[in-house]
Amino acid sequence: MKYFFRLRYIAILWLVIYTVFQIAFTQPIQAKTNYSVESQAKKYPLVTQISPAEIIEFNKIFEFGKFNPQKAIALRKKLQPLADKNDAVACYWLAKTYDWYEFGIGKEKDRPLALKWYQQAARLNYAPASYLLYNAYFYRFMGLKKDENEASKWLHKAKETSSGKLLAQILMEFVGFSDPNAKDLKLPSITKSNTNYIEYLRQAYVLSPNDSWIINRYGNSLYEAKRYTEALSILIHSDNAYIWKKIGQMYEQGLGTSINIGKALFWYKRMAIEGKEQENEINPISHYGVLEIYRLICLKKITPQQAGDIYTPEKYRIKFAQFSDAKCNYGS
Repeated sequence: MKYFFRLRYIAILWLVIYTVFQIAFTQPIQAKTNYSVESQAKKYPLVTQISPAEIIEFNKIFEFGKFNPQKAIALRKKLQPLADKNDAVACYWLAKTYDWYEFGIGKEKDRPLALKWYQQAARLNYAPASYLLYNAYFYRFMGLKKDENEASKWLHKAKETSSGKLLAQILMEFVGFSDPNAKDLKLPSITKSNTNYIEYLRQAYVLSPNDSWIINRYGNSLYEAKRYTEALSILIHSDNAYIWKKIGQMYEQGLGTSINIGKALFWYKRMAIEGKEQENEINPISHYGVLEIYRLICLKKITPQQAGDIYTPEKYRIKFAQFSDAKCNYGS
């Protein structure tokens, strides 16, 4: 369990670092003192005196597997004056110079200072700091005890002050807590209901419409709610082969659209052919695409010729005919 928490801690920290890195990298280096912080909600704009080039160098110091404690300590001298002047980004990076827990060498004596500066950055409305504190208190990072009240406070703060892909990531935390089926995952301030669950997913999708995880979860939630037309409009953008099977079934059964066996066959074929790239010994994904096509043949919804190279009498007999029932069900 400790290993799981450590992995999540590393993942969250690198998500935050990546967000900061992207912000820095996409801004031109200009001869000016202040730089806009673009991860912020419009209501909470921030500027920092730390340049994009400097943030790139900071990331190198804290690169996992290449962490340099001496450089981290030296960095404190540069950051302390800016942090004392309430530069939120400086406060965040100063906290990181005391927070070595993600590298497995965290020091208890440094934890109060790490927390002090993370909290100061968060109080100054720096969204990545609030998100990190939520994770720290909920998942017991930095050797902290779990505190749902603190976790809730910082999660809501992160949601309020963030924007873009960072906000989408934060909204997915709300998705998890509001999911009625996730009985063991709960936060008192977030009500579990299908309505809330779908709404948080919708908001995340609007912010990050190309995120496969969000596409699949949002589309499936609409499908389970029997909002088939909306579900289909989302799911057709999925790159998940199992989702392609569901899309094929929707066209075959006329869920959210008119019955179209040709389109159903297209999605089953895609699963049978492209699904090979996603499968392994435990999950032979393409196999199920083939079985769906054979089921259509069995039901006389398509001809063997329409199946193309996927069908041969021998393959059909070995893979389907001997395992199917009188109604062409093969037990999947």
